[in-house]
Amino acid sequence: RLIETFDSELEILLNVPVGDITGALPENGQRVAEGVSKVRAGDIYFEPGFDGQFGKVQVWSDE
Repeated sequence: RLIETFDSELEILLNVPVGDITGALPENGQRVAEGVSKVRAGDIYFEPGFDGQFGKVQVWSDE
């Protein structure tokens, strides 16, 4: 639904105001908007991949 409203994932991650994300998703918009805010702020854990293994991204520390 977000891509239909805002064009692309990159546009959402970089430019769409957090309030617009929250408003576009009535059921879980707050959680998605919080995740986008954390990614923008660099407040995520990233474990790079190696030797053909995928890396891991963790947005919330309780995951």
